[in-house]
Amino acid sequence: MAPEQARFDAADVGTRADIYALGVILYELLTGITPIPREALRKAALDEVLRVIREQDPPAPSSRLSTLDAAPGVAAVRQTEPRKLGRLVRGDLDWIAMKCLAKDRDRRYETAAGLARDIERFLNREPVSAGPPTAGYRLRKFVARNKGPVIAAGLVLLALVAGIAGTTWGLVEAREAAAAEKAANEVANDRLTQAGKGNAILTAIFADLDIRSFTRGDRPLEVLLADRLVAAADQLDGEAIGDPVVVANLQNRLGQSLLNLGFDDRATPLLEKSRATLTAALGPDDRDTLRSLNNLANAHQKAERPADAVPLHEECLGRRRAALGPDGPDTITSLNNLGLAYQQVGRVGEAVRLAEEAHRRITAKLSPTHPGALEATESLANTYLLAGRTGEAVPLAEACLQGRRDRLGPDHTATLRSMHNLAEHYRRAGRPADALPLLAECLRQRRGKIGPTHPETLSTVNNLVLIHAAAGRVEELVRLLEEAHRAITARGGSDHSEALRVMNNLGYGYVMTGRVDDALPLLEGCLHRRRAKIGPDHPETLDTASTLAEVYLGRGRVGEALPLYAELVAGRRKQPGVDTPVFAGALAEISSELLAGGQFAAAEPYLRECLAVREKVIPDAWNTFNTRSVLGGCLLRQGKPAEAEPLLLAGYEGMKARAKDIPPPGRTRLPEAADRLVELYKKLNKPDEVAKWRAERATYPSVAPLPRPAGPRS
Repeated sequence: MAPEQARFDAADVGTRADIYALGVILYELLTGITPIPREALRKAALDEVLRVIREQDPPAPSSRLSTLDAAPGVAAVRQTEPRKLGRLVRGDLDWIAMKCLAKDRDRRYETAAGLARDIERFLNREPVSAGPPTAGYRLRKFVARNKGPVIAAGLVLLALVAGIAGTTWGLVEAREAAAAEKAANEVANDRLTQAGKGNAILTAIFADLDIRSFTRGDRPLEVLLADRLVAAADQLDGEAIGDPVVVANLQNRLGQSLLNLGFDDRATPLLEKSRATLTAALGPDDRDTLRSLNNLANAHQKAERPADAVPLHEECLGRRRAALGPDGPDTITSLNNLGLAYQQVGRVGEAVRLAEEAHRRITAKLSPTHPGALEATESLANTYLLAGRTGEAVPLAEACLQGRRDRLGPDHTATLRSMHNLAEHYRRAGRPADALPLLAECLRQRRGKIGPTHPETLSTVNNLVLIHAAAGRVEELVRLLEEAHRAITARGGSDHSEALRVMNNLGYGYVMTGRVDDALPLLEGCLHRRRAKIGPDHPETLDTASTLAEVYLGRGRVGEALPLYAELVAGRRKQPGVDTPVFAGALAEISSELLAGGQFAAAEPYLRECLAVREKVIPDAWNTFNTRSVLGGCLLRQGKPAEAEPLLLAGYEGMKARAKDIPPPGRTRLPEAADRLVELYKKLNKPDEVAKWRAERATYPSVAPLPRPAGPRS
């Protein structure tokens, strides 16, 4: 924002405001930071921000570099040394940048073409118009540009006694200069026209924004910005600007902005167009093309399409290795990104290998607190956590958070990401007391910085809820989820996985607190959206289906519950490991729900399948015999005592022989099996057997059954 724009009554704003903006870009290209550091503005009130922009002159770029703590990193990115970079910037580039950034707009360049000509003069070692117009300065520039010819020219001049030769040479130079300037002007005018069109499209994004409206409950700011970004992108299609590479780069910028706002699905088409254009115009191995390919792959990851992201990241890594070498910064970035994509598709071993390689290569070149090294450290910690190597993961996550706090401050978005990740490491390591304050602070900061509906904010909400659930703080977790869900609804809803997780967990929280009428629409809506987004057989979809079926059954809506249970079993059959104890446990859980709801005939096939799996894979386990007893009880309740008797007897005797193997949560299973035998012999009218099994039942203390585990989903 130019100083003349930093007023509430900024009516007279001309094209020289664009020159100021170009100066800001040049300043950041030279120094790595903006003329007025972002941190200085972030904590200031709006009127103070505007005053600083209007009145505070930034130091020249070379002066800023001499006092910048991050100067070594800035120089390294520019493939030079800090001292050499300072010498290069001092003088001409200082003058060009400061002329653009003059508070008085009349002192700036009149047009972008004027700025372009001055930069071309610098590159050609010619005097720049922004510099001091002294004869000595111009002579130094001429000598620097023509070191060899100057000596010869000096001898020639000494030999020339007539002025005709000099005059002729001057006329030729003048004609050549005029022709060159005419060509440069034509190019500059074309570029200026393109820049004007691009500027009009981009400034439309921010036109008529009324900050006050966002405090009155109108549409959230991020939603309005996303709509305008998409509208701007639509204008870029066709011949709006003319240069396809310029259009592709603008599309890439807009796509990245949508990603940062959390609108992953809206960003992906833009990034796909950008990548296709750059590939056609520059070739598949050009740096800009590869950067767009990397961004597109990241968009698929954020939009939770890892299967689409993996091949793109693999292609990008292969091309960058070939073009830039194994130790190039972009190559290491691709190593890291591919590892993250492998994590998402469950290729944990490959993810660990890539994360370790990226960490090894980058820490060999950079200090442990360099932003790139911290990024690699965090990725390795997260990969170790996924692989179950918690002992190795936690120290890395702790070091990363400390490094980012020291380097970036406590409220930087990267610091907050490290805070969130370390809290998750602590939770997985069984240290909820350490995780809770980190998540609470992270949530407070993220709500203020990126908004209450950003996927990263919602992820923090869901992780905080898990800790409250484990501690039995149900009212607190419901309050957090209600706040998040209200914000999502105000934004217009979202199908992002974190938003759907909030919806699912709030429905479960309502079930836990007895608010079933409030739970039903949430669970039904979540199931519908998850089926559409991730498919009917995805574990998260099945998780919601299980909860909803349980609620339907509890409400006596058997006709709606039974199809969900059938869908649940069918979906789990399609997942790996059908003949496993885990799948048998899922069948047992479904059967238990149906039996509790009095649906004995519906439970029978699931119990039989459960018993068949357990007899095959764990024939001597106590819970295999418990399944026999439960199936016998199911048959008994259907009026089939003769078929039930051998199952009930075998189930009880098998469990009694393995009583020492039954864990505390299953301590009620033996007396329950004895009760079924008492019920059996009552129906068969065998009083002696009834007395025998009553005596057997009396040997067990009365133990209340443990409540079924329940809680939000991670």
